[in-house]
This record gives sequence, C-alpha cells and structure tokens, in this order.
Amino acid sequence: MAGLFVSPLAGLVIGYLGMKLILFAAKGASPRINIVFRRAQILTLITLGLSYGTNGAQRTMGIIALGLVITGYL
Repeated sequence: MAGLFVSPLAGLVIGYLGMKLILFAAKGASPRINIVFRRAQILTLITLGLSYGTNGAQRTMGIIALGLVITGYL
C-alpha cells in the first residue's frame, strides 16, 4: 500500500534528476543532437503506446483495496 503513495513522488524525483542529467550532458552540443533527441522521442512514443493500460486493472484494484482498508471494511 505504501507504493501507491511513494511511487508518484519517486517518479517525480527520478524524472527531475534524469532531465537535469540530460540537460547537463547536452550542454554545448552541436545542433545535430536534435537528431538523437528526435529518434529517442520516437522510441519513447512507441514504448508508451505499447505499454499503455497493461496494468490498469491492478492499479484500480489497489486503489479500491486502499479505500477499503482506510474505511475499515477490509
């Protein structure tokens, strides 16, 4: 149950640090770096498209179970 509370915060922190790392690594790069970013963006879109909704039911059941635990029914 703690994962429902911790995972969004962890995702935010890891995403922020990852973005800062990428910006630092690309600082002073030539304009050709845009080709790399464009290809990486396409790969990201494909990955998100294929994985969208793969564990939607588990997430919903986790939220329902959390609500039942908080209200004392479970």
